[in-house]
Amino acid sequence: MNPTARLLGLDVGSTTTHLLAAEAAITRNCVTGRREFAPPVILARPPAIFTPLTPDGIDVAAVMAQLDVWLAAIDPETFEAGGVLLTGLAAEAKNATALRTQLRTRLGNLLIAAAADPHFESWLAFHGSCGRLSTAEPDQPFLNLDVGGGTTNLALGQGGEVLATASLWIGARHVRFDPGTRRVIGTSSIGARVLAATDEPAKFFVDALTAFLAGRAIPDWLVDAPWSASADLAGARITLSGGVGELFYARRAKGREPAGTAFGDLGEMLAECLLDAPWIDRVPAESPSHGGRATVAGITLHSTELSGATIHLDRSDRLPLTDVPLLGQLAFTADEAEIFRTITGVPADLSAVAISLVGDPPDREQLRNFGAAAGRALAEAGDRVTVFLTGHDIGKTLGNYLTAWGTSPRPVIVLDEIPTLTSARFLQLGRPVASTVPLTLYGLQ
Repeated sequence: MNPTARLLGLDVGSTTTHLLAAEAAITRNCVTGRREFAPPVILARPPAIFTPLTPDGIDVAAVMAQLDVWLAAIDPETFEAGGVLLTGLAAEAKNATALRTQLRTRLGNLLIAAAADPHFESWLAFHGSCGRLSTAEPDQPFLNLDVGGGTTNLALGQGGEVLATASLWIGARHVRFDPGTRRVIGTSSIGARVLAATDEPAKFFVDALTAFLAGRAIPDWLVDAPWSASADLAGARITLSGGVGELFYARRAKGREPAGTAFGDLGEMLAECLLDAPWIDRVPAESPSHGGRATVAGITLHSTELSGATIHLDRSDRLPLTDVPLLGQLAFTADEAEIFRTITGVPADLSAVAISLVGDPPDREQLRNFGAAAGRALAEAGDRVTVFLTGHDIGKTLGNYLTAWGTSPRPVIVLDEIPTLTSARFLQLGRPVASTVPLTLYGLQ
């Protein structure tokens, strides 16, 4: 019987807050030989709640009280990986840091709490919404639009891989109404600028989104994050996710009807205007996976890699490790000066760092020389933990060279069979399970 890992995700968004818990068997890919998760089994998916807000931002006490209700039957200490994400306007709240601190206290170091990272949100939403569809049709590019309360996160991908991401300040909660009426009771700074320009804010937002997709200029204050790479959207099939995306598919299935304000925001009006977008014929009739839960599904089910089984771990109690910055890359052919600069040229306040090892598999002499030089650099790095990531099946051997075959113990971890991580800024290492280590990447550039 295959070992299993438990995965937990929480998304505190502009409009709603979601929790998702799952369990996945650990298998070996018959083609690549890498360890990976089998399709997960959902353990808990409680109904979403409206994110509780106060005039000062997020109602931290209310969020934590709801989390306690959800976790009453779920022990977070039994989960090996996952993530916590603050998205959209929730990430911009003045007290977002206070919420992150309390989530850390409640959930321990098991999970990350990443806020204000729009490229990461876009990446997650793509995988949670249309990742499987993209993998099943590898020749067809897909563009996912995750339209939520504060932002629209865009991700272009093909063959299950995200190629480019962007984010716009387009969402339902920028203008808030007395539910069921058109009486405005509040706006964000973006919403105030939109209402100063038009009395049709939903149409304004959809027109701006359409212009952005066509490569035309839109107001700078609507751009949260520009495209991370060149994005050729021609021929891309379009999917929608997020709360507004879910309303869009529901309205299209039921037929046109007057757009109200039942949720106290622009959600229904945005969904109605999206039905008139000139690119609507590029949106398939069927709704994608997870609907409004695409982001939490992405962080729970798609943001974690598994290391190989031949890892080097000097002490098992070093894990989990959270918010480990990925400093950069080293080649096995690097000279000693470069190795020393990379390993020792680190701010003194960092307790752990990660380095990605790139290039072709080293021969025995290259591995020995690299390990010896890196070991000497580690001796000058003090008590800081250094994590080496390599795509090759050499974890234990490299660890032995780094520690002079155990005669010079050093705070070092080597994880092998890890894909090259060129786009991540931070990592989380979970607790070991079945001789592997779950690795979550976030902070995408």
